[in-house]
Amino acid sequence: DLSLDVLKNKLNDIAPVVVKKVIEEPKKKDTIRKDGFIIGSEKILYFMMNGEEYIDLYQKKLGFFSDSLYREIANEILYFYETNGTITVADFITYVTTKSEIKDKVMEIVNDSINEVITIEAMDEYIGAVSKVMTKNEIKRLKILMKNELDVDKKMKLAMQIAELKKEDV
Repeated sequence: DLSLDVLKNKLNDIAPVVVKKVIEEPKKKDTIRKDGFIIGSEKILYFMMNGEEYIDLYQKKLGFFSDSLYREIANEILYFYETNGTITVADFITYVTTKSEIKDKVMEIVNDSINEVITIEAMDEYIGAVSKVMTKNEIKRLKILMKNELDVDKKMKLAMQIAELKKEDV
């Protein structure tokens, strides 16, 4: 009996143990809202990874991306195709695994577009949308240059460039 009373007293002296449950909130991905230019650019790149006819269409109708990351990916696609004579998504992914600066973006593009129906018509629409945005941005850039330019001749040249871009955009 004595040992039972002693044990009860000892247990009462010890502070109660409180178990706290730590709930980790899942980290939110930094989601970047994609506008038409980003979506169109990524779809064009995905289409290019799927065949030479899409690469040819890109080269004929667009030629480059104003965004440096997309331009770098497009250049890598072109290099891969010219080196190997053919291109598939799987082969290109294998190729970019050594290129850390573009690998993550390529994987994101492929994951976002994997169920995309690939047609020349869709590629044409994406090229048209991206081209319009790039033209609009170039017109804005030229207007800013023109606004800050003091030389009248240079202002006239900039105005001619803007007019030419607007004529092409129609």
